[in-house]
Amino acid sequence: MGVKGKALDDETKKKISEALKKRFGTREETKRSDKGQAYYDRYANSRMDYEAAKADRDAANKAIKALKGQKGGSKRKELQKAAKEASARMKAASGQMRAAKTASQGEKSAASESIWQEKAKARSNQYALLITKITALASTTTNPARRERLNAQLKRAVQSKASLEKKMTMTPESRRSIASPFNFAELLAEGKLSRELTAQEARVNFVQLNETFDKEQDAFADELIGITNDEIDRVTKQAESKITARDIAAIAGITFLIRGAVDRHMRVTVKKAYDIGKTLAAKEMGVTKPVTPLIDTQLMNLDADDIADGYTAILINTFRTTLKAGVAADASTTAIVAAARAKTQDAATTAITNIRGTVVGQYLNRGRDMVFTAHQTQIVSYQRSEVLDMMTCPFCLSLDKKVITPDDPMRNLEIVHSHCRGLWVPIFGVDETKPEITGIPKALQDRFDLIDGRPTINAFKYMKAPIADVSKEAADVIRKKLKK
Repeated sequence: MGVKGKALDDETKKKISEALKKRFGTREETKRSDKGQAYYDRYANSRMDYEAAKADRDAANKAIKALKGQKGGSKRKELQKAAKEASARMKAASGQMRAAKTASQGEKSAASESIWQEKAKARSNQYALLITKITALASTTTNPARRERLNAQLKRAVQSKASLEKKMTMTPESRRSIASPFNFAELLAEGKLSRELTAQEARVNFVQLNETFDKEQDAFADELIGITNDEIDRVTKQAESKITARDIAAIAGITFLIRGAVDRHMRVTVKKAYDIGKTLAAKEMGVTKPVTPLIDTQLMNLDADDIADGYTAILINTFRTTLKAGVAADASTTAIVAAARAKTQDAATTAITNIRGTVVGQYLNRGRDMVFTAHQTQIVSYQRSEVLDMMTCPFCLSLDKKVITPDDPMRNLEIVHSHCRGLWVPIFGVDETKPEITGIPKALQDRFDLIDGRPTINAFKYMKAPIADVSKEAADVIRKKLKK
């Protein structure tokens, strides 16, 4: 048996590791902290006690079984006593293993909470910057439609910031117990969705889709915020001496070295969203998830490259332009650096918000579409579904529940705009009830900037109200939402 309270030597650890792998399967090795290793030693010692006690119990039970039909009552009693004692040792060792695991998880939870709070604080700061920028834009624009959109964005940002800051004061358990701003499962259970789901939509795992949107968009933004803040810190320090020296050539040579990190992060994000889309669509159809075509992988990588290039260029141009303007105005180094940092963070906020609201939805849809295309013979039409959002715009409300044929060019529509959560739902030939094919009204198609009859993201003319043939239904939806 192991000796409680003492660390295991390397040879013993190796033997335990091999035994655990044989019994429970292999797992990638991870480097442990000193505290983590201490918890592992406690657990491993208890595991050794458990296995030794189990061996003793099994041996005693085997010996008892061998005595069946033979004389030797005292021997049987002795063995039964040994088996009982071994079982008690197993129970004690099992309790010690649970205690070690619980203590380890407590340490891990504390560390996770610290990381969550740091990320939440960064998100709160980004919301504050976004609110300031939107407020300034809304106060200066003369375009009523744009002001309306900005005010809607401002309302969302203020609500999100307030909700996040409230969660920052809660315990992790309390945070997990409250509903998200849009909890599809809760709304569905309480019958509070904007409309009844169709038979085809009932097959869609909207709950997981909703959770995926929230989780992946937040994870994407958090990582990119971290990459960006670290680089702004580095570049700002690098720029101070060049500004003080008024070295214009050196200022022009300042650059952000995050293109590679952003590109890698983008590739991980789009691939994950695409794979989740594939997985959920395959479950809806009851088919095996197909292999990703090479062209889709190439398009993912190309998109990641383009976004990384564009994002890095925005930061570089904003930072350099502010530095040059500050030097030209003969401002102090401190003021120039502060202005460059603030303006670059503003530019990053806008860019991250837009990218965050596009790539996840776009690639979830592409993953779904790949599965549908691979099994197109089972599908007779597609229905547009716009139920996965509490702030559906008039344009998307006009598309909701529209049904098209598989060869309709509008089938290539993924999401309509940034932050859109619309998607296509397949209608199978074997479905007992099939909705009527409506097509997309010309009044809507004409508002898209089409390429070969096919729409692209964020390429449409904004609408103040849904089109006439869905106005009553859309008005009912809007009325419900305004009353919440």
